[in-house]
Amino acid sequence: MAAMGARPALSPKPVTTTLIGGLVFLLPLIVALAVLGKGMASMAGVARPVAAMFPDRQVGGVAQVSAVALLLLLCCGAGLLERAAPGRTLSASL
Repeated sequence: MAAMGARPALSPKPVTTTLIGGLVFLLPLIVALAVLGKGMASMAGVARPVAAMFPDRQVGGVAQVSAVALLLLLCCGAGLLERAAPGRTLSASL
């Protein structure tokens, strides 16, 4: 039994579990941000030639409308690919 007025020794276990918990929380976030950054960099290389095909100036927002239409068409194509048998197989493996 501890003497009156004596404080119990602090255990390093709560500090250790807190640090490990923080690491477990932050590590996937950091990895996801790193992968996203790499993906954005590679997509920038693809987007530059496509962006060069569009006019530099806008006439009544036509350049923006055509860019949005191209993006929607790309999303629709990706959705159709995902519904096809090879796309379902790829989606299931991810």
